[in-house]
Amino acid sequence: NVTFGDVWYCGGQSNMALSLGYSFEKDSSREAILRGQYDNIRIHGVEGNMNIKQPWSTAKQAVEDDKLFDYSSTCWYFG
Repeated sequence: NVTFGDVWYCGGQSNMALSLGYSFEKDSSREAILRGQYDNIRIHGVEGNMNIKQPWSTAKQAVEDDKLFDYSSTCWYFG
């Protein structure tokens, strides 16, 4: 499969490391993903001093693998 679109990389200081699991709207994001609202979004994370390495994934796959809440909340909401 080939996907076309914009690529957004988020980077910065420690505020970028706050995972989605600590955000107030985490459950509504999860529910929206399961409804198919974000089917075209692909996410991943690069290993750093405050982040674990996260492979390329669809948002739905991240929910199914119970990994969504490990991704950066700032990047998720910005995207």
